Amino acid sequence: MKKTVLFSSFILPLCPRENGREKKREEDEDAKTSFGTTMIVDSSADDAVAFAALADEDIERSIKPNFYQQYREIRKKNEDVLNRLRSIFVDYAFVEETIETLGVTNVFANLRCGAWYTDLRKAKTCTFKSIDGHNLNHQFSQSRLNTHVLLEASRCESSEAIIVDATKSKTKRFPDALAKTVPIWCATINRACGVIEEDARIEKDEFPDFVSENELRAIETKMSNFVEAFVSVVSQKHFAEIKRALDKSGPLQCEYVCRNNAEDVIARRKKRKEKKATVLYLLSASMPLSKSGQRCKLELGKNTVSYNYFPGAADDEESWALHLSPKQFQRHMDKFVSCESAKACESLIRKVVQRGGEDDDENTNEDIFVCLKDVLHSNVYVGTFQALLNDANATMREGSFHAVLYVGSRYSPNFSVKREDLKAYLHVPMKFAKQKRGDIEKKLPICVEFLMKHVVTTDDKNAGVFVCCDDAKDLSNAVIAAFQLVKNGIHLRPPEDFTKETVRKVLADIASPKGNPIANPCQGTVKQIYAYLLTLIKKNKRDARVE
Repeated sequence: MKKTVLFSSFILPLCPRENGREKKREEDEDAKTSFGTTMIVDSSADDAVAFAALADEDIERSIKPNFYQQYREIRKKNEDVLNRLRSIFVDYAFVEETIETLGVTNVFANLRCGAWYTDLRKAKTCTFKSIDGHNLNHQFSQSRLNTHVLLEASRCESSEAIIVDATKSKTKRFPDALAKTVPIWCATINRACGVIEEDARIEKDEFPDFVSENELRAIETKMSNFVEAFVSVVSQKHFAEIKRALDKSGPLQCEYVCRNNAEDVIARRKKRKEKKATVLYLLSASMPLSKSGQRCKLELGKNTVSYNYFPGAADDEESWALHLSPKQFQRHMDKFVSCESAKACESLIRKVVQRGGEDDDENTNEDIFVCLKDVLHSNVYVGTFQALLNDANATMREGSFHAVLYVGSRYSPNFSVKREDLKAYLHVPMKFAKQKRGDIEKKLPICVEFLMKHVVTTDDKNAGVFVCCDDAKDLSNAVIAAFQLVKNGIHLRPPEDFTKETVRKVLADIASPKGNPIANPCQGTVKQIYAYLLTLIKKNKRDARVE
């Protein structure tokens, strides 16, 4: 009786060094064959006989992990959560010291990485993405206008603001978000508002010195398209506000600040001539390194601890943070960096995350309630569900709305809000575009129907609808945008008159400084709003043909 053993992963040695091994290979040639074929072994022999037919080096390679496996294990160990948090702690201290020395009060953390390096009790947020500044892929984002940054900067006496971010690159001093996306944004708005001639060439001082001449010319060829994209998505009222601000404070201008030149920039600011400009200090938190994972020392009171420093350690937080938020880290950072081991640090993180909602500070920060009546001319409010639960502000909002639409998932569907003035409450739990494809598009009809019933048909001028989710950044804004377009009769227009820019324009109005500046729906959300409205338009067209 015979049995067959299949060797489907036989690998030849890269470079046999000894003649003995060559000879053994020749002797064993009859016992084993080439890749993907079979070898016959007597059933009385153990499986070890078949294994013994392999050359020594093949056995060694099958038992020992290869170089890349070992490298990944070492890197994973060095980049554990404790090393990351200590790296963030050091960069956070540098950022706070630089902000204090510069004396600029307007500080913006560029989400999401920049939020870990900035005191969120004082700083605001903005969203400039690195992907919009990648070489050969330069873009002006119509969904991330960030106009609140320039308006805030122009209002202060010195017309300045700081934007904080970090990069995990060992070779770059700045992330592409600061090095190219923000300068493109500045150049576009300057030209659109006429503070710089629209057809003016891109000057070298508009971008950092390490951006090549070829890349500058590539950006220059797209500038007219960027200006057109900006003007097409901003309302006339908001555009006039931006233009007045820049006419008063001067064109947007970037100053690049990192560890290598922080002292020079600070000295230059003190000696700066009275030049009319709105200056944005682009502050990179990352420390330049000769190699990633450089061993450093950190003084914690009387104790000194060593750690592996990683620039941009906060990047890609889903892969390491264990659901820890930047606010929670900043509240307990001294405890985190003082942990004796990575396991102790992970244990502390889980405890902090578990009791996170019990912290009064955290609840206050999540309480968002914004009226959109001025920007949309609809009696609609947007915010977080936490705003309903915060008794401190509940009395101030009584009479503002008579119905609530909750599209988040943090609270259960059976959760009820007990308010005497509340006539209707609907919970439609939605999944983010990245979590479940098509879920927003599927649930928009019931949400829009609810809003049409309680906003449009109400006779009470003081009665509105509060649309809320868990963070007031994505889902609630998507629902309001879809409702606003249906209310304005977009579904009655021809399909050729409807584009994604139509959706982005409404979202830009919602995200304006007088609206909900933290609104930042992802591209997947915009696509689902567009798909839902396009379906309505096509359905209306078919119904018209039937009639």
